[in-house]
Amino acid sequence: MLAQHLPATALLILSAFIVQQLIALPLGALAAVYRQSLFDGAFSIFSYTLLAIPAFVLGIILIAALGVDAGGFPTGQSASVTLPVLGTAAWFHLLIHSPALVLGDALRHLVMPAMSLALVGIALDSRFMRASMLSVLDEEYIRTARAKGIRPAKIIFKHAFRNAVPPIITNVALYVPILIGSAMVVERIFQYNGIGYLFAQTIQAADYPVVQSILLLLTAVVLIANLLADIAYRVADPRIRHG
Repeated sequence: MLAQHLPATALLILSAFIVQQLIALPLGALAAVYRQSLFDGAFSIFSYTLLAIPAFVLGIILIAALGVDAGGFPTGQSASVTLPVLGTAAWFHLLIHSPALVLGDALRHLVMPAMSLALVGIALDSRFMRASMLSVLDEEYIRTARAKGIRPAKIIFKHAFRNAVPPIITNVALYVPILIGSAMVVERIFQYNGIGYLFAQTIQAADYPVVQSILLLLTAVVLIANLLADIAYRVADPRIRHG
């Protein structure tokens, strides 16, 4: 049962996580570079608003905005719905028979659940990135680089950004349990047939061996994520390797 549902959840979490980091890190860095500007103010409003909204509420908002209001019904079956709002594609069963069709259908089913997870993570990680970037921009070596006349873009991306990222790695590891917990709820909202949806069904059916197996699996994932974060921190920060 876990093997049947795990691929869908893994795809959902990885997609949300990748999108989250690709947007949050540059966004937080830009907010730090242009601190106390109109962009920084708009960024603060955007991030604090998203932080105040749980992922499952964002999911309901997305269903209303992109499903119902788009002219379809929130069933995932109507041809008039651009993005399916309920259910998930059985891509892991049909991938061998029709890869292109199944991949496109899987991505359409994935968009809104992944957006629900990624938006909250973007707000959180971008705030941390802004704080880390601000502390780096005030360091003496950044002032020295500016005094030497080095191009601002090179200072920001080569010196400041690289040194601001390592502290974020720890935050990313700490966010993994939150991401997994949010995914469990979001899957129930969208009836996305992954581990979270299976977890809700087995709790209702009082199927305790399956519930225990899912909790054991999620605990292992969190521990592995923290181990990978420690390794990544050591790779990203030379001071730890040579300390």
